[in-house]
Amino acid sequence: MDDKELVERAVKSRDVAAFNLLARQNQSKVRGLLLRLTRGNHALADDLAQETFLEAWRGIANFRGESSFSTWLYRIAYRAFSCRRESAKPTSPSTTGKEQRPAARARRRRASISHAP
Repeated sequence: MDDKELVERAVKSRDVAAFNLLARQNQSKVRGLLLRLTRGNHALADDLAQETFLEAWRGIANFRGESSFSTWLYRIAYRAFSCRRESAKPTSPSTTGKEQRPAARARRRRASISHAP
């Protein structure tokens, strides 16, 4: 059975077995992509692969078939990687709450002085 038929079964009847077959057929490709993106971090690549397939199952009805199923999965995988990378970026000291509090106090102080009689 080809990807198109498996996707159709997964969408129309929420056939878990059909989706599992799709996942098995594409698992090594998705994991390989994620290993390259994570620079060989196997644990992170595995986590992201799991997120990818969960997201694919949740959104299988949104697959339009304009590209191959594997291309659609790669896009989900890359989006998962990008989101994880963005959330892991360290914040600069100028954007942390500790750095903003003294500045906010100074602004309030200046505002209260300017409104004093």
